Amino acid sequence: MIDVGAWLRAIGLAQYEAAFRDNHIDAAILPSLTAEDLREIGVSSVGHRRRLLEAIADLRPAAGREAGREAAAPAPPAMPAADAAPPPDAALSAGPAAERRRISVLFCDLVNSTALSARLDPEDLREAVGAYHRAASAVIEAQGGFVAQFLGDGVLAYFGWPKAREDDVERAVRAGLAVVGAVAALEFPEAGTLTARAGLATGEVVVGDMLGDAAARQCGVVGATPNLAARLQAAAAPGTVLACSVTRGLTGALFEWEALEPLALKGLGSDIAPFRLLGESGVESRFEALRRDNAAPLVGRDEELELLLRRWRRARAGMGQVVLLRGEAGIGKSRLAAALREALLAGGEAHQEMAFYCSPQHMDSALQPVVARLERAAGLSPPDTPEARLAKLEALLLPLDPPPEDVALVAELLSVPTLGRWPSPGLLPQRRREKLLTALLRRLRGLAAREPLLVLLEDAHWLDPTTYEFLNLLVAEVPAMPMLVMITHRPDFDTEAWLGQSHVTPMQINRLARAEHLALLRRVAHGKALPLEVEAEILARTDGVPLFVEEVGRAVLEGGLLREEADRWVLEGPLPPFAVPGSLQASLVARLDRSASVREVAQAGAVLGREFAHDLVEAVAGLPAAKLAEGLAQLEATGLLRRIGTPPEARYAFKHTLVQDAAYGILLRERRRDLHRRAAEAIGRLRPDAAERDPQILAHHRAEAGDARAAIELYRRAGERSASRSSLHEARAHFTAALGLLDGLPRNEWRDRTELELQIPLASATTWVEGQAAPAAGRIYARARQLCRQLADVERLVPVLAGLAVHHTNRGEPETACAAAEEMLRLALAQKDAAAELSAERLIGYASVKKGQPVAARRHLERVLDLFDPGRHRVLGTSFPMDTRIGALSWLANTLFILGFPDQALARGGEALADARRLQHIQSHTAALVAGGCSLHCLMRDPAATRAHAEELEALSTKAPAFRDVARVYRSWALAMLSGGGPEEGIARMQEALATYRAGGAGTVVPQALGLLADLHRRAGWPERGLALLDEALAFVERGGERICEAELHRTRGELLLALPGGDAEPCFLRAIELARLQQARMWELRAGLALARLWRGRGWHRKAHDLLAPVQEWFTEGFTLPELAEARALLDELGAATGIVRGRASAPSRRDGRTPEPRHSPRGSA
Repeated sequence: MIDVGAWLRAIGLAQYEAAFRDNHIDAAILPSLTAEDLREIGVSSVGHRRRLLEAIADLRPAAGREAGREAAAPAPPAMPAADAAPPPDAALSAGPAAERRRISVLFCDLVNSTALSARLDPEDLREAVGAYHRAASAVIEAQGGFVAQFLGDGVLAYFGWPKAREDDVERAVRAGLAVVGAVAALEFPEAGTLTARAGLATGEVVVGDMLGDAAARQCGVVGATPNLAARLQAAAAPGTVLACSVTRGLTGALFEWEALEPLALKGLGSDIAPFRLLGESGVESRFEALRRDNAAPLVGRDEELELLLRRWRRARAGMGQVVLLRGEAGIGKSRLAAALREALLAGGEAHQEMAFYCSPQHMDSALQPVVARLERAAGLSPPDTPEARLAKLEALLLPLDPPPEDVALVAELLSVPTLGRWPSPGLLPQRRREKLLTALLRRLRGLAAREPLLVLLEDAHWLDPTTYEFLNLLVAEVPAMPMLVMITHRPDFDTEAWLGQSHVTPMQINRLARAEHLALLRRVAHGKALPLEVEAEILARTDGVPLFVEEVGRAVLEGGLLREEADRWVLEGPLPPFAVPGSLQASLVARLDRSASVREVAQAGAVLGREFAHDLVEAVAGLPAAKLAEGLAQLEATGLLRRIGTPPEARYAFKHTLVQDAAYGILLRERRRDLHRRAAEAIGRLRPDAAERDPQILAHHRAEAGDARAAIELYRRAGERSASRSSLHEARAHFTAALGLLDGLPRNEWRDRTELELQIPLASATTWVEGQAAPAAGRIYARARQLCRQLADVERLVPVLAGLAVHHTNRGEPETACAAAEEMLRLALAQKDAAAELSAERLIGYASVKKGQPVAARRHLERVLDLFDPGRHRVLGTSFPMDTRIGALSWLANTLFILGFPDQALARGGEALADARRLQHIQSHTAALVAGGCSLHCLMRDPAATRAHAEELEALSTKAPAFRDVARVYRSWALAMLSGGGPEEGIARMQEALATYRAGGAGTVVPQALGLLADLHRRAGWPERGLALLDEALAFVERGGERICEAELHRTRGELLLALPGGDAEPCFLRAIELARLQQARMWELRAGLALARLWRGRGWHRKAHDLLAPVQEWFTEGFTLPELAEARALLDELGAATGIVRGRASAPSRRDGRTPEPRHSPRGSA
């Protein structure tokens, strides 16, 4: 049974012990007490009632357990004597199970206790140590700490367990400071002056295991944090407090610290950076102390700030206003109030400011915000003599000519002796209180009469009752004064009494919209772009709450996941799950610690996910219906859960992902596994279709419950389901999760076969998410090929070879790609697999055009179109993720253009795009846009069409991000060509896009893009830079074998040389023509011939130029509207007129069937 007196002492409210005893409140009645009961027995303080009700809520589950044991258990041992420090109370010993917690540990020690024991009689030593223990315990408990153990002359205390508070670290620091002071103040003549020292550390621990038996049971903590606290205590000088860097960082500017030299503490790894606590800083505003220096610029609050400014203008005109800034913790109330103050200062408006700050530690300290404000305004400090304190107070008060009794009452409030100059009015306590509030109000009225007054009251939800009464008086009088009163508060603060008055404006501060959320995150990232997956994860977890965005964003930037570059942050490896930042953890866990039922229900819900159904949480939590209802109701009432519908059909959602993370994070592994097992069983029982509809959910629970084999199968099913719907990010995540589980299983044939079945679809998904040239995709395909050969699995080797062919083609390695595709074709023919055969033909065609063999490419691609049957060959699974016909049409369009059939090329490209849009298959659509859209129209020098297709492709990159960078390469070229001004801006944009594209391992567009970029440099008047780019492009061609635009690169080099004095362009044009004829690339031959003919015309070699250009121009039978053909005709007409040649209709044989004739003679021979 619970000893009520010991319980009251343990929670720091021993003054009510007599009232509880007089009203016969015992352990049986205690859990059922209400707020009204507490009022009736004389608990008048709102803060004390709140503290008692919270502690009573924690007793309820413990009391139930005690009652269940009572019959069988022996009588509990008697409580220790009243002068001994209270041990953990019975409620706690039966309370919460062990959990992971971030706590602050305080370890204090009596200095020179060994020498003391040698000098004192054992009884005197016992009394000295007892006095020290009592003094330390009283201070620790007053700050809300839990005294866990007395270790001889050491005292170990926790802050943050068993009940978390959002200011636990601050409380621990204040306790350390106070313990040292309290021990120094002890008077013990036999022992002399007693001195203590303390160490403080904050970190993750497992706490709650009860160690020992019966009366010797103690609450144990496992982790490095208590050891660190003890080591810091040992290193501290007598009478001082040392803290770790985490503790120092979490307290901001609330305290003054001195950084000391790093300590090498054996067994704790790297050196520890200790900080010596010097004292409180005097900064009253928690926002100023904790956030001000790190606060990001105000984002998304323009309307709210404008409303505040309008209310200020009214107040300044004499129509006083009150604004109630309501919002959840971290939403930006204090930041908005600070923005108003900044705006008034920036505007140079004459005004006064007065700020009052409430604190959770002073909810039962009458008028503490007012006292702190007056002390700060008067400049009072502890070392002041009584005369100095009174002089400072008079200097503050007398300029407003107050009545003498006002001075006396304020002096009494501030404990300033009046030295007989200001006699205290002889009034009863209640009347004295009323007079004091009137005096304070009169002072505000006098200040406002001098100059408009801005009054800020921060965190009204922590008001003490007397300040609340004063605020009521102020709100009533505001309309008659030039004063704006801003009151910030959380949703649970009652403002009903003030609403409805014409001078009171309630303002709800809502979460940021997505665009504002993103803008704030990018400011936190110093204006640099974050990886999209990191950005998306942070936005999803922070829910538009500015403080969450700032703290999670900073934690990610400082956590070593990202590498900072000039203009962006780069993810160094796989994105791990985000941990709740330490700066937020205490606040979030404190919301869960209101009662055991709240915590248990929240943990069950957290296991189920951000959203969960009533029947599932009921099954997982395993609580009695009443306790479940109580927990859900409290979570909803405190704003942690949102309910939709009515139980038992209700659904719930955590309002913040971070609250879910906090609830989940304090579960120990064993308990977590048990809850996930229950979740999997409940889903299987209550949602029998879940294994087919949402296999990934069941997979997650099975994995966390330790059932790896079942989870692997479910993840595989989920991955295949996502891939079939083109949800490629999700597919990759599911396959990766399955492989991660597989790594923990012993190697055998089943494991290898399962890995192969997962690697193949993972490679395909990775290709479409990261890029077809991504190194990760190459590694996965290589591993899959190794497994295929190891297991002699020819059937699965076919799609692996297909993936390798695509991978190497897109890396600019078409020779390697072609070898893989040809091996794939041989295997497909041997297996009589028609779909694989056509896919291999397409891949050989793709690689062939990249190798500079358009005739061979055309043969393979047209064979695909001739044989393709949608019913038999359209396979859109993980093995062949792109439609074979659409892929063939897209690259055939490029091939036909190079061969000299532009009209047919446009028709084939248009057909590919139309089919892809109709099919609504993301991989096929993006492939058609790349090849049949961007690539084709870029080859055709049509920037407007290129831009349109690139923008469509970029829009699709939200679903297939692998194509975002290549889309930007094409788009940047198009914009540079379409720009009305110079191409300088376009060059910079294209260089940036190309660098990003290449960073992912891609190479297939690189030679073409470098050639286009070189041509832009020619247009900008920078031919030397362009020539350097062409050197790079041609070296790339030689290295990788991608020769699709080799002739064009030589032609462009000639054009750049023409722009240089004395540049010899002719060999470049001749080489371009030679290569074009070898490849039978008529379009490249026409462009190079046109360039060389212009050069020869300039030298006066008209006949020679005519004879070079005429045959190739006459070869064309379509595409006569192309600029190249129009220019060639015009030049030939000019050359004919100069030489007397009469041009007629070309007599070349008809080539309307599209077949390519033999190449003509070399221009070298005609020279």
